[in-house]
Amino acid sequence: MILWALAGCGDSGGAEGGGTGTTDTSSGTGTTTDVPTTTEPTTGDPCPMLPETVDTDMTFGPGCVQMYRTSVVDGATLTLVAGTTVHVDAGGFLHAGPFNDNSALVIEGTEAEPVHFRSAAEAPQAGDWQCVRIGGGSSASRIVHARFEHGGQACDAIGNKPETTLDIHAPAEAFSFNEVRASASHGVILGDNALIREFEANTFADNARASLRVAPAALLRVPGGQVFVDVDDVVEVEGTFDAIEEPGTWSAQTVPYRLLGYVQVASDGDVTLAAGTVVQLDGSSLEVFAGKLRVAGTEAAPVRFTSARDAPQAGDWGCVVFTSVGGPPQIEHAIFEYAGNGQGCTGAAHKVALAGPGTMALTGVTFRELAGAAIHSGDACNPAWCDSTFEGVDPLFDCLDPPMCP
Repeated sequence: MILWALAGCGDSGGAEGGGTGTTDTSSGTGTTTDVPTTTEPTTGDPCPMLPETVDTDMTFGPGCVQMYRTSVVDGATLTLVAGTTVHVDAGGFLHAGPFNDNSALVIEGTEAEPVHFRSAAEAPQAGDWQCVRIGGGSSASRIVHARFEHGGQACDAIGNKPETTLDIHAPAEAFSFNEVRASASHGVILGDNALIREFEANTFADNARASLRVAPAALLRVPGGQVFVDVDDVVEVEGTFDAIEEPGTWSAQTVPYRLLGYVQVASDGDVTLAAGTVVQLDGSSLEVFAGKLRVAGTEAAPVRFTSARDAPQAGDWGCVVFTSVGGPPQIEHAIFEYAGNGQGCTGAAHKVALAGPGTMALTGVTFRELAGAAIHSGDACNPAWCDSTFEGVDPLFDCLDPPMCP
């Protein structure tokens, strides 16, 4: 391991020996060699330059460090300790595991001394630098008590150039107690393989686009308790060929989830949709295909399926549809509104809000402002569905033998 002693930001004396050397603790020799330095942009103090390639274990901090474009490769671990400030040059990025190997980025801040990534510019602004990317093999990565500001420029670390401050694609150990602010685009993207083992109490603010964008496969790894400072923020769920394929809770947040295109709960999915969750759909449907989805709202905190539009109207999205399910779907205290355009609602494009078997158990469900019927079933409709609340819905049911509700 190589430990770099860094000059403290604002400390003209720096560490002993001028703060410009390295001590190679892996050899035990204690030899000191010169390292490249640059000038800390706001105080004039010397800050070491993070290497372009980190191919052996290295630890930096506390103090300041300058960075342009750094890749962590060949199974190495780059560690930044509490109290480290990383000044990122214009267009810079940090990429752990660019070849999907087991290289890792470990950021170990504390509540009192977070690790801080910020722009190196004298007048910093959103988009000054690009991203921190965690490649698919970097499962030993861990980021806790860190603050990220001024990123979000299209990121050259990977060919698709994601527009986000953090782009995570590994089942990392943790991403917790972090702040992501002032991004020119998204704050954090969680890709298909980002099955993060701890994702706790992160704060998002002042990001130009949705602070959190999540692949369906990673959705259940985001528990409640995230802090969204901006009331108009959302959590985007990227509708792709990927699906929710594990058991767990789809947790409520203080902001809505916005489904971008068709999203599916697949055969290995066993999902509880928590009370108080708001799910916005941008035109398509949510399908439960051979999996399980229990909508577990309460009278005080119903689950709401609604439009993603600023000025919603009937027919803005498709439906919630259960197909090839093994047991009766349970839907408790939910609101379905502005649905019924048929998009993604089975191959027949049923213009309804809810589609499924006649065994669906509904408790305290409200249907309102729909472009079609409330419920479709290929079976006979359940007369108990008449106990639901219907506001401006006609017809109520689309099924083989629709009941006559009082």
